[in-house]
Amino acid sequence: MNLISQQSKVRSVFVRFKTSEPIKVTPYVVKGHIMKYFPNERFVSFINGELHGVYLYPRIQVKILREQLCFFAVNEGVSAALSLTEKLEYLQIEDKKYEVVDKQILDQSEELFVVKSDQYYKYKFITPWVALNEKQLSQYEPMFSNERRNMLNLLLERNLDFVANDLGRFNDEKIEVRFVSSSLTPKTIEYSKFGSFKGFFTSNVIIPDYLGLGNSISKGLGTLVQLKEREPEADTEGKGTA
Repeated sequence: MNLISQQSKVRSVFVRFKTSEPIKVTPYVVKGHIMKYFPNERFVSFINGELHGVYLYPRIQVKILREQLCFFAVNEGVSAALSLTEKLEYLQIEDKKYEVVDKQILDQSEELFVVKSDQYYKYKFITPWVALNEKQLSQYEPMFSNERRNMLNLLLERNLDFVANDLGRFNDEKIEVRFVSSSLTPKTIEYSKFGSFKGFFTSNVIIPDYLGLGNSISKGLGTLVQLKEREPEADTEGKGTA
């Protein structure tokens, strides 16, 4: 057994805030509010770039899902996210005040990132998965359909491998994925030349709900949920502003 398989359990929490009005600003704007009004909170060090290079995968992600403020935190970011959650009672953004009227916390402390050899789980991207950077997009465009599928499966497998290794995977079983999208034509996201997709995938690894994969996860893109008996509601606008 190697050191990776001996690491402690991965823990994640997802917090959803219900506010007096729908939140229509970007996560970047919300982060600015938090840094201004809670400068001494440890949460800030996870979102202001101070820990860039310390943690490869962002331990705290601020998202706007269905016009609601959400936090996703994992491992070292969990206690900081829960601490701020207790104290956050409103958002003052420009001349508008958003009162927090309810807080929902999903604590995911099961055995995350266990890779199974004979069991598969289905996941859905509720915000677009930004799979292709500019260089990869130029390689992808001239490919045939089967080549495109193979490339997307490989990229998604690499995304999962990276996150699992950084957060603490349980075993060395090979991660397997199969991505399914209604279209193999990427949609360019508005603020860059990266290519994104909507769709589902199956994998043999246990992934926490609301984790982000791919590029631009700090902007809420690539957020996923596991599909169980009843399919969760998607981000119907599909903007990736989460």
